[in-house]
This record gives sequence, C-alpha cells and structure tokens, in this order.
Amino acid sequence: MFNGLPQGTPQIAQGAALQILNRKDMTLINAVVQNVSQPHIPKEAQNNPTLAWQGLVVDLTLQIGNETTTVEYPFNAPGASYQKQGWYISPDPLVLCREVESMDKASEQALSTMPWHKLVRENSPKLLLQLDEGKRKEAQQAKEIEMLRAQIDEMKRSSTLSDAKLDKLLAMLSGGSPENTNKEE
Repeated sequence: MFNGLPQGTPQIAQGAALQILNRKDMTLINAVVQNVSQPHIPKEAQNNPTLAWQGLVVDLTLQIGNETTTVEYPFNAPGASYQKQGWYISPDPLVLCREVESMDKASEQALSTMPWHKLVRENSPKLLLQLDEGKRKEAQQAKEIEMLRAQIDEMKRSSTLSDAKLDKLLAMLSGGSPENTNKEE
C-alpha cells in the first residue's frame, strides 16, 4: 500500500495544484497542496475503532485563496467526498469529470420524474380526503367555517350599508343634519 513512497499518496504531493468540485454551487475551486502528512488511521477511528478498518488517511493542508484548510484524504484513493463542505476532491481531472457526469445523470433522471412528482403533489390531497375519514371531516369543518366567516363578513357589510342609509334617512326627516341647529326662522 505504501509503494515505498516516503510521504502521502502518490497522486498528491506538496505544491500540487488541485481542483475541488463544490457540489453546493456547482463550481470548481482551485487549491494548492501546502502539506501532506504521513498515512495514519482516521481521527474518527479513535472514538470508533471499527472505522480503522476503512483504511489509512493523510492530512492534506490546502491553500484556497487566502485561506488554509486541512482535510483527511483516504490514502491512495482516486477521490474523496466531504459532505460538510459539499466538496469532492481528486487529484485527477478525469475522476472529477466522472463525478460531474454522474451528478448530471442523476439530475437528468430526477428532472425526468418532475411531471410525475407534480401529479403526485396535485392529487395527493384529494386522494387523502377520499381515504382518510378524519381528514375528510377536518376539510368539511374548514369549509363550513370559511362559509360562516363569509356570511358574517357579508352581514357586517350589509349592516354598515343599512346604518349609513338609516343615518341618511334620519337626517332627511329631521330637516337636515343634527349639526345644523342654527337655523334662521
């Protein structure tokens, strides 16, 4: 596994330029390897010894722009995924190409199912109402409450109009508005 090399994986060496696939925004990030550690068991294996069987890792210190970050890269692996950062790192551009092609294919398949998913979203509420007695009762109650609210709003509007007409009629019967009490006789 070590191939007699003194440090790190044979593909990644100090000073090497890497491209990192950022899956979050589908961009490439340029990085320069500042340091490659000796192979060791993953830090997570200290708390969970069964992870030690997954293989050795090296610590890659990467310079990305003005920032430096360190990641554990699987020893002699063609690439590695870092879920937290949303990164996929590989020293081989062809491996990155295959990763992008794989993601593109998965997205193409997902998009091809969009019409079906829209159909499911449109029809699920109706089907659930047909199948679930409780949901059907809730929907009926909500409909009745909405109808009652509409009736109350209409009654309020009608009452306001009636009050305005009554005020106008009273004003006409009293010979004018109540504010106009200073009549000349």
